[in-house]
Amino acid sequence: MPSTPTYGLRYPALSNSPNVPQDIQNLAEDVEDEFERVDAKIATLAKTHARVDTPGDSAMSSYQSALTGSSVCGVAFVAPASGLVSIHFATAGYNTAGGAGAENKTSIWIGEGAVVNSGAQVKAANDNDMILHVGEVAYGLTGFATIAGLTSGNPYNVVLQHKVSAGTGTWLYRRVAVIPDV
Repeated sequence: MPSTPTYGLRYPALSNSPNVPQDIQNLAEDVEDEFERVDAKIATLAKTHARVDTPGDSAMSSYQSALTGSSVCGVAFVAPASGLVSIHFATAGYNTAGGAGAENKTSIWIGEGAVVNSGAQVKAANDNDMILHVGEVAYGLTGFATIAGLTSGNPYNVVLQHKVSAGTGTWLYRRVAVIPDV
């Protein structure tokens, strides 16, 4: 019995003896198999975002995950077959030092494994992939980074990391989301 080239759905050839109940059963089973495959793929895309609404502070001049008074903002994810994800992140905050030199910086750190804020480093937080707040006025910003070269099916975790150039930075909220390129 022939089948479609993309999904392998069976159908009767003109030379086959007619058997409508069997042909419909074959098609129904093939469609159900494809739905199960798609459902399994969707299940791997489970919760891939995190949000922290508790404000936190830092006076650290190097990137750190922890903020005083708040929890780490991060999420685990599984790399898609393409090995490519987009990471979107957002935050709002201000810096008590005020002025042009009072900067809060937020960047992303990626590690191997499904435990958030742990594992071998895959990507370090850096000033090229960061959100920059300047001064004492609180406002929100968003950023994103495209990450390539992840191993398909392997677990990873992404965490927001923070630092200041002067004074004490306050982060009012933080968000991070991983969007796989399937």
